[in-house]
Amino acid sequence: MFVVGMGLLVFWPISGPAAWRQYDMNWQPLALTEAENWCAGNIGINNGFKKNSKEIADCIERSTLDNEQPSVSRSLAWACTGIVDGGYRGSIIKCKNLINKSELWLIVSGGFTSAWDDTRPRPVVTNQDLLEDEWDRENRANSDEDIEEEEEIKEPE
Repeated sequence: MFVVGMGLLVFWPISGPAAWRQYDMNWQPLALTEAENWCAGNIGINNGFKKNSKEIADCIERSTLDNEQPSVSRSLAWACTGIVDGGYRGSIIKCKNLINKSELWLIVSGGFTSAWDDTRPRPVVTNQDLLEDEWDRENRANSDEDIEEEEEIKEPE
């Protein structure tokens, strides 16, 4: 009985729903699901990306968007969809480019971060496969960074 109890104690946190959670170097949880990103983007664009926003937590709780499956490859598109839906006048592509060039990421509780280090680097599609996400796997070769690098290499004709 004691061994089984210890086994549950050791393995339960590892297999829990947030085992995939990623953080910046200040231990702020990154938005990685559709609901987290859309809510953080949609509310953030209207409140100046205020940190620790109860509105975002309420939005995530009420949302019908997926809040179980994380995806690095889709996170910025989800965030920018929320930002555009919230009133940003640019396109989703322009939004993604701005976030990427600034090396930002939205935070679950509101706001964004650019605090990265060697232990907790900014997520990129090429080194992620959260929960064996088929979309992440299929899109590694087509990440925005790879496309930007290809565009820079091309010489004008």
